[in-house]
Amino acid sequence: MNKFLISKEEFTSYINEIKRAMNYQKELNRLYGKYQVGMYDDHPDCVASLIQLLNKIMKVSEQDKYIERFCFDTDFGKKQLDGVFYDANMREVTISSSDDLYDLLENLA
Repeated sequence: MNKFLISKEEFTSYINEIKRAMNYQKELNRLYGKYQVGMYDDHPDCVASLIQLLNKIMKVSEQDKYIERFCFDTDFGKKQLDGVFYDANMREVTISSSDDLYDLLENLA
């Protein structure tokens, strides 16, 4: 039974939206650099608010910040870093997708 108000598919969709917004910012600034525009553009988005909301829905404790770590530190699971994610038995786990992250958070709740 689902422990959260959202399904794994919805969670993955929201994480993909965060990824899309972050990639847009990154690519736009890369384009500015390529043409030496000399500016950095930081369009407003709701990434921080969406992550905060997902933390509440997914019952992520403040000290864990697993969603932020997944999005920012591991670049949505592309980078594997030591000491980032732990299961309920405090064993280190590898998270390489938003599905993996959802499963971990579900087991921790």
